[in-house]
Amino acid sequence: MLTFTQYLQPIKPYWHLLAWLWIMIISVLSLIPTPASPPIILGYDKLLHFTVYAGLFWWFAHPFLSYHKIGLALMLIGLGGTLEILQSFTSYRSMDFSDFIANSLGILCMFGLLKLSNS
Repeated sequence: MLTFTQYLQPIKPYWHLLAWLWIMIISVLSLIPTPASPPIILGYDKLLHFTVYAGLFWWFAHPFLSYHKIGLALMLIGLGGTLEILQSFTSYRSMDFSDFIANSLGILCMFGLLKLSNS
Protein backbone atom coordinates (compact mmCIF):
# COMPACT_ATOMS: atom_id res chain seq x y z
CA MET A 1 0.00 0.00 0.00
CA LEU A 2 1.29 3.46 -0.93
CA THR A 3 1.94 6.07 1.72
CA PHE A 4 0.46 9.50 1.18
CA THR A 5 3.87 10.94 0.25
CA GLN A 6 4.45 8.17 -2.29
CA TYR A 7 0.99 8.77 -3.72
CA LEU A 8 1.90 12.44 -4.30
CA GLN A 9 5.27 11.70 -5.96
CA PRO A 10 4.03 12.52 -9.51
CA ILE A 11 3.38 16.15 -8.54
CA LYS A 12 6.56 16.54 -6.47
CA PRO A 13 8.31 18.69 -9.13
CA TYR A 14 5.36 21.11 -9.06
CA TRP A 15 4.78 21.14 -5.28
CA HIS A 16 6.78 24.33 -4.67
CA LEU A 17 5.22 26.12 -7.64
CA LEU A 18 1.72 25.15 -6.48
CA ALA A 19 2.48 26.41 -2.97
CA TRP A 20 3.46 29.86 -4.24
CA LEU A 21 0.54 29.88 -6.65
CA TRP A 22 -1.75 29.25 -3.67
CA ILE A 23 -0.27 32.30 -1.90
CA MET A 24 -0.84 34.42 -5.00
CA ILE A 25 -4.47 33.27 -5.24
CA ILE A 26 -5.09 34.00 -1.54
CA SER A 27 -3.50 37.44 -1.93
CA VAL A 28 -5.57 38.36 -4.98
CA LEU A 29 -8.82 37.07 -3.47
CA SER A 30 -8.09 38.99 -0.28
CA LEU A 31 -7.68 42.28 -2.10
CA ILE A 32 -10.33 42.28 -4.84
CA PRO A 33 -13.90 43.51 -4.33
CA THR A 34 -16.36 40.83 -3.30
CA PRO A 35 -20.12 40.97 -3.56
CA ALA A 36 -21.89 41.35 -0.25
CA SER A 37 -23.75 38.18 0.55
CA PRO A 38 -25.35 36.96 3.75
CA PRO A 39 -23.40 34.20 5.51
CA ILE A 40 -24.64 30.71 4.74
CA ILE A 41 -23.69 29.51 8.20
CA LEU A 42 -22.84 31.67 11.20
CA GLY A 43 -19.04 31.87 11.34
CA TYR A 44 -18.62 30.56 7.79
CA ASP A 45 -16.17 33.35 6.93
CA LYS A 46 -13.95 32.58 9.94
CA LEU A 47 -14.10 28.83 9.20
CA LEU A 48 -13.00 29.57 5.64
CA HIS A 49 -10.06 31.70 6.86
CA PHE A 50 -9.07 29.01 9.38
CA THR A 51 -9.23 26.22 6.79
CA VAL A 52 -7.41 28.05 4.00
CA TYR A 53 -4.48 29.04 6.22
CA ALA A 54 -4.31 25.61 7.91
CA GLY A 55 -4.18 24.03 4.46
CA LEU A 56 -1.57 26.50 3.29
CA PHE A 57 0.63 25.69 6.28
CA TRP A 58 0.18 21.95 5.67
CA TRP A 59 1.13 22.38 2.01
CA PHE A 60 4.31 24.34 2.79
CA ALA A 61 5.20 22.05 5.72
CA HIS A 62 5.04 18.92 3.56
CA PRO A 63 8.20 16.81 3.42
CA PHE A 64 8.72 17.76 -0.24
CA LEU A 65 9.69 21.23 1.01
CA SER A 66 12.25 21.74 3.74
CA TYR A 67 11.06 24.90 5.44
CA HIS A 68 11.68 25.41 9.13
CA LYS A 69 8.22 24.96 10.66
CA ILE A 70 8.37 27.81 13.19
CA GLY A 71 9.71 30.24 10.60
CA LEU A 72 7.05 29.07 8.16
CA ALA A 73 4.30 29.62 10.73
CA LEU A 74 5.57 33.14 11.45
CA MET A 75 5.84 33.93 7.72
CA LEU A 76 2.26 32.82 7.04
CA ILE A 77 0.91 34.64 10.10
CA GLY A 78 2.72 37.72 8.79
CA LEU A 79 1.12 37.21 5.37
CA GLY A 80 -2.35 37.04 6.91
CA GLY A 81 -1.70 40.18 8.94
CA THR A 82 -0.26 42.04 5.98
CA LEU A 83 -3.24 41.19 3.78
CA GLU A 84 -5.63 42.37 6.48
CA ILE A 85 -3.75 45.67 6.78
CA LEU A 86 -3.70 46.10 2.98
CA GLN A 87 -7.48 45.61 2.94
CA SER A 88 -7.82 48.70 5.11
CA PHE A 89 -6.28 50.79 2.31
CA THR A 90 -9.01 49.84 -0.17
CA SER A 91 -12.40 51.47 -0.43
CA TYR A 92 -14.18 48.13 -0.90
CA ARG A 93 -12.60 45.91 1.79
CA SER A 94 -11.97 46.44 5.47
CA MET A 95 -9.45 45.11 7.94
CA ASP A 96 -10.97 42.55 10.29
CA PHE A 97 -8.88 41.50 13.28
CA SER A 98 -11.02 38.40 13.76
CA ASP A 99 -10.02 37.25 10.24
CA PHE A 100 -6.38 37.61 11.29
CA ILE A 101 -7.09 35.55 14.42
CA ALA A 102 -8.85 32.85 12.36
CA ASN A 103 -5.91 32.74 9.91
CA SER A 104 -3.40 32.47 12.74
CA LEU A 105 -5.37 29.82 14.60
CA GLY A 106 -5.56 27.72 11.44
CA ILE A 107 -1.78 27.90 11.07
CA LEU A 108 -1.12 27.17 14.74
CA CYS A 109 -3.58 24.28 14.89
CA MET A 110 -2.03 22.66 11.82
CA PHE A 111 1.43 23.26 13.30
CA GLY A 112 0.31 21.44 16.45
CA LEU A 113 -1.28 18.57 14.51
CA LEU A 114 1.87 18.07 12.46
CA LYS A 115 4.00 18.15 15.61
CA LEU A 116 1.79 15.51 17.24
CA SER A 117 1.82 13.30 14.16
CA ASN A 118 5.63 13.45 13.94
CA SER A 119 6.28 12.64 17.58
